[in-house]
Amino acid sequence: MNPSGRVFFTLLVLLNYLGGQILASDALLLNGNNRVAESSKRAASWLLNRRNSQLHWGRLVNSQALLALSRSDVFNSSLPEFQLAIKQVDLDFLLDRLRHGELELYSDRLIPLAVSLTSQCRSPTHYYDYDLLDGLLDYRRKTNNFTFAMEMLAVCGGDGVIRRVHIRRLVWLLNPKMWTSPAISFDTLSMVLMATGCVAEHYDHPYLLPFADKIAEILISKQERDGSFGKKNIVSTAMAIEALQIRGLSVNVDPTIRASIDWLISIQMEDGSFDSDLMATSEALLALSPKGGRSYIHMSQCSGEGTTPRNPMLNDVPIEIQIWIGEQPSIKRQTIHLQVPVNSTIYEALLLAQADGLLRFETKEYSFGHYLLSINNTSEVYDASNVQQGWVIFIFPSADVVHKPDAKYQLKKSVSAYKITSGDRILFWHRNINRE
Repeated sequence: MNPSGRVFFTLLVLLNYLGGQILASDALLLNGNNRVAESSKRAASWLLNRRNSQLHWGRLVNSQALLALSRSDVFNSSLPEFQLAIKQVDLDFLLDRLRHGELELYSDRLIPLAVSLTSQCRSPTHYYDYDLLDGLLDYRRKTNNFTFAMEMLAVCGGDGVIRRVHIRRLVWLLNPKMWTSPAISFDTLSMVLMATGCVAEHYDHPYLLPFADKIAEILISKQERDGSFGKKNIVSTAMAIEALQIRGLSVNVDPTIRASIDWLISIQMEDGSFDSDLMATSEALLALSPKGGRSYIHMSQCSGEGTTPRNPMLNDVPIEIQIWIGEQPSIKRQTIHLQVPVNSTIYEALLLAQADGLLRFETKEYSFGHYLLSINNTSEVYDASNVQQGWVIFIFPSADVVHKPDAKYQLKKSVSAYKITSGDRILFWHRNINRE
């Protein structure tokens, strides 16, 4: 079946699901007498009540609203009220793919979708057979600083691939001289700070935190006397709260955060909204979240319970992945057992393994397919004897018991060209590439 046919079938499955559900009448419960919790509950209630007759908020804000709700105390993915919202977001995505085909997956609308999926512990790297993170942070595209930082945060939260070129641009944005103009963008400054906090924590770059301290100090210095940012801008104030919550800062941010939260609550409307605006209310709800806003969203928070949405037409088959490092890899070995959809390529299997937190890998795409560059940060190198060390791949059929790889098992195709069969054992061996 062609891709459009698969998407159409998936839509039918989801539409059938939606038709059989009943709205929960008691989806929202009181969350104590805490002032912030009460404000958050009222904002969440307003958001839920603003869904239209198709049970969503409109394509431009759908993912953002669901992201905000997923960080609130009222969110419970087992309730039909929220299951409907989740399935509607899925339907919107699949309808876009059906209408427009293989469009670029790095649009501004898909970035909040990726972050929303991560917040729900649904991996964005294999979302109905699409990797939402794959097109992000492409150095060949020219993006403004806000979009770059937003993409960086989405990829970091989804535990995607971040390369040195991206770290270099982030370090460039952490130069205090970048933020001396009186007309600076508070939203960009906050997003850069959030991306820095995520990368420093989850990608072993703690040296970024002293730079983040200086950026945080600049942000704090721009706060208005009433506690707001950007001349009483709700979105900018909410994002500043989220940014100053990143882990590892040595700057005292508590007074600034408290003042900003007090200001947000003080301007909340009686109906629970912020300025009767979906985007402003969603952003404020993120800032008031007891779970933390965007800077706290990461797949590692899922405690192994993350899910990978897949095409319901596909059945899974078992495979085994082995990773060897060195000419005599008696110690540096890793074995991974994985279930992958029928007709998956090795590249798709690696994406699934990465989504489940089992490994990390990088590839480069050529006309012949994807070429494997690194696994778990082990890349192609030249050793002291100027011998090229890289990844050699072997495929062992399930019926063969092989203790020593033979040339007849070596993969002659790219990782995105070979389709896996049930029981395949795939060996990734980092060794002399030119060895016989």
